[in-house]
Formats: sequence, structure tokens, C-alpha cells
Amino acid sequence: MWANQGPAVVRIEGSSQPVTMNLRAGSVLPLARSAIGIAFLAFLPESMTRAVLGEERSRDEVPADLNPHLTNARASGITASEGLILPGVSALAGPVFDHEGRVAAVISVVGRQGAFDSSPDGVTANALRRTLDLVSIRLGYAA
Repeated sequence: MWANQGPAVVRIEGSSQPVTMNLRAGSVLPLARSAIGIAFLAFLPESMTRAVLGEERSRDEVPADLNPHLTNARASGITASEGLILPGVSALAGPVFDHEGRVAAVISVVGRQGAFDSSPDGVTANALRRTLDLVSIRLGYAA
């Protein structure tokens, strides 16, 4: 969910596959260096993300050119990251929209790099897209 300091984790579902992560509900993720953060950057209004992104820029935590990541996210509806936050961990993320077409949340899937298909057109990404669509529809979103 979007919080005043950026993307905040509100729920984690376990996996049958081992993934070593030190993440829990309440953790705030980097905006410009996580699949979840980039999804928020791509789909939230810039006015909502400006302050958090500016803070990350002041700490030199923003990649030189975010535009290709944002363009790809908007085109495919999915963001991907390979070891951005944690070495060896890949992630896919995408937005859930509410009844007014606003981003209500971002859902992410993570796995071990090399054992997890993080391609934006792979089986995992397509399953994530179906889930995003179903949750968005339940929130009243009509594409």
C-alpha cells in the first residue's frame, strides 16, 4: 500500500519455495529500487511520489535513468527486478486499481533469482496479471 514514506508492506503470504528475505508487514520499500516501488512510480500521479523520490535522490539511491523502467511498466502493466533490494531475489509487481481507476495497492511475487521466471511475458507475470485484474474488478474497476 502507498504510505506517507513510500510503499509499505501490509501482508506477506508464504511460499512453498525457500526465499531468504528480511521483510515483514510494516516494512517500507525503496521507491526507485524495488519492483513494488517502480510500479507505484509508474501508475501513481507524480504529485504523490515526488517527495519520497526526492528524498531517495538526496541519498543517491535512484538509478540514473528511471524512464525505461517506467515506460516498460506502463506498457506491460508489470515491473520486474533482479536483485535490486536483495542479491539473489527477483520480483514482479503490478498495480491493483479501484472503482475510480486509481492505484489502490501493488501486488508482488518474489522468488530466487535463476529459479524464478521474472520475464514480463512469462508464466508468472501472466498469472500475476490475472490476479491483478481479478482484485481490481472486485474493487469495482472496469477497464
